[in-house]
Amino acid sequence: KYGLLDIDRKRKEIVLQRELADKRQKEAAARKGELLNAQKTKQTNREAELRLNAAVSAFDNKEFNLAETECKNILKIQPDNKEAGELLIRIGEKQNQISLLMNDAFKSLKSGQLIRANDKFNQAIEIEPENDKAKKGISEIQSQIQSRLVKGDFSSLQNRYYTEGFYYYNQKDYAKSVSSWERARSLEKSGVGSAAFDLQNKEVE
Repeated sequence: KYGLLDIDRKRKEIVLQRELADKRQKEAAARKGELLNAQKTKQTNREAELRLNAAVSAFDNKEFNLAETECKNILKIQPDNKEAGELLIRIGEKQNQISLLMNDAFKSLKSGQLIRANDKFNQAIEIEPENDKAKKGISEIQSQIQSRLVKGDFSSLQNRYYTEGFYYYNQKDYAKSVSSWERARSLEKSGVGSAAFDLQNKEVE
């Protein structure tokens, strides 16, 4: 039979065993948590690296909206990612440039300054080649000019040739473009056209 001391000792042993078991269980859970966190961190770093590569590639290809999306996705999983933050600033600068050009282009188009509008649309496309709004703007300009060429709606024959040259230039038909501008120049030299005619500073009239 157990005495009181034996019972107390046995009780303490049981308590100690339970405490050791709990401790081992907690340590195992902690190790498992650390392992999962390490795996998650590794996966996050890998995802961030792939997305950053995609963002840089998109930026270099002038696909700024795609680059912006990738950078924002990186910052969702790694808020302190310096490279993504810096690239996002550069993207914003490009988008601001495009926005200013597009605003100027549409304003010029609305006021009938077709040449200026065309220049601004083209400048926007130089920065962002797949800018659909700028392309549509140029198509609208071409449509308006084509309509005027058909109607012959110009202030002078010299201006008609100038506008015709501009129309062909937009179509990348440079031979016809040069030919039309040479005609405009010849009218100036013959005294028929304006002596102040300037291909660099001209609007459709």
